[in-house]
Amino acid sequence: MTEEADGVPSGVNAPNPAAWRDVVADMDATADAYEDADWGVVKCHPGDVAVLTEGDRTGLDVVLPDDEYETVESLFEDGVAFTEYEVLQAVEADTVYVVVVMEDPEREQALLYPAYYGVPDAEKLLDTADADGLHVYLRRLDDDYVELVHERPEFFEPDE
Repeated sequence: MTEEADGVPSGVNAPNPAAWRDVVADMDATADAYEDADWGVVKCHPGDVAVLTEGDRTGLDVVLPDDEYETVESLFEDGVAFTEYEVLQAVEADTVYVVVVMEDPEREQALLYPAYYGVPDAEKLLDTADADGLHVYLRRLDDDYVELVHERPEFFEPDE
């Protein structure tokens, strides 16, 4: 992705470019801590994020560049099992910004992805959770996707 004048990669549709830059910087700092501990780290840089409330797929849709999607897909093909996760969150101007940190402690592998959604959409997003949890689709434009299920959807509730 190329950088535009405001420092946000072209093609990113974040509601507030300054807040998005901060979220990506937080993700980078978190990733650095994992790298310092000798973990493998994959960072995702979505071009768009959407809340899906109808159809076959519901939850959070996170569109990745092809090369990042292929890296994520290869983690799963190699048997990485993200059994733990953490959601770092900030709310600004009626938008929830998150950095999700997925961990496979056995393999010392981390996957980080930022996302955002409107505070008014948060209830709709949480309503999409089923008995398994909240579904997140890391995908590329051709609709190939990797599905993550977060068993604790309340981690995505906006902080008061």
